[in-house]
Amino acid sequence: MENNSIYDLIIVGSGPAGLTASIYASCFHLKHLVISREVGGQLLLAPDILNYPGFGNISGKELAQRMLA
Repeated sequence: MENNSIYDLIIVGSGPAGLTASIYASCFHLKHLVISREVGGQLLLAPDILNYPGFGNISGKELAQRMLA
């Protein structure tokens, strides 16, 4: 009998690193759980991100929303 409460991976935080870890866990078909208060983490506090690849200037909140999408 399978126990549905067992995970291969538990990710704490949903900032850029946590979201990336979740994407890779999905690619490798790992049963995983992401624990966070809100998506974005500390990224939500940044008014401007100037050095994120693919974007010239973007707010932390907008970048978090795009990552979630």
